[in-house]
Amino acid sequence: MFFAASGLGSFLATLLTPPAVRRWGRYAAVNGALVAAALIELAGAGLTLPVMVACSFFLGVTGQMIKLCADSAMQMDVDDALRGHVFAVQDALFWVSFIVSITVAAMLIPADGQAPAFVMFGSALYLAGLAVHSVIGRRGRPVTSR
Repeated sequence: MFFAASGLGSFLATLLTPPAVRRWGRYAAVNGALVAAALIELAGAGLTLPVMVACSFFLGVTGQMIKLCADSAMQMDVDDALRGHVFAVQDALFWVSFIVSITVAAMLIPADGQAPAFVMFGSALYLAGLAVHSVIGRRGRPVTSR
């Protein structure tokens, strides 16, 4: 169920991301997706199956929207000579963090699977990503006067 829900959400993101970026811009679309993901994580803290499946769907949407915006940023903003290196580093960082998070969860989540603190930690990670994206994004954006 989770695989299907998150996969369907990821597919829907491929349809929703272009109009969202046209309307709000790539930077704001990512920030909105990060805020939404943090809230979606909190909604799943009760660990009830139907809510968690719905959260999986919406995290599929937000996660894919963030990935699509990041990939397009690398395509547009990274020099041709460095693009392959940047993609390789980004891909390696993603997979290493994915494997480390699964390993840590497997070691620390109790046998009954009840670990709402992990869900809250996921929300905190999305907010940390928002903070980092906001700081980095602000440096790269042109400043305009009123």
